Amino acid sequence: MSEHMNIGVNAYKFYNDFKKTQKVNISKIKGDHEFACIQLHNTMMGRDEIIKETTLEEFIEKDKSVWNPTVMVSKIN
Repeated sequence: MSEHMNIGVNAYKFYNDFKKTQKVNISKIKGDHEFACIQLHNTMMGRDEIIKETTLEEFIEKDKSVWNPTVMVSKIN
């Protein structure tokens, strides 16, 4: 891993007493800093196909790929 990527801390130690809100102090410093984006597990955004819909006839008579297609995670050109 490159040196500039080897930064950060495990934020769990800042999560006191399992409270949803925490006290913080913010102060201005020189320079810019890019922050990471976290993945949210408590939303439905981007999960529009959790429930698959089909008819009983399609379920019984057709191949699974008709009513439950394989999701493409990534594509390399």
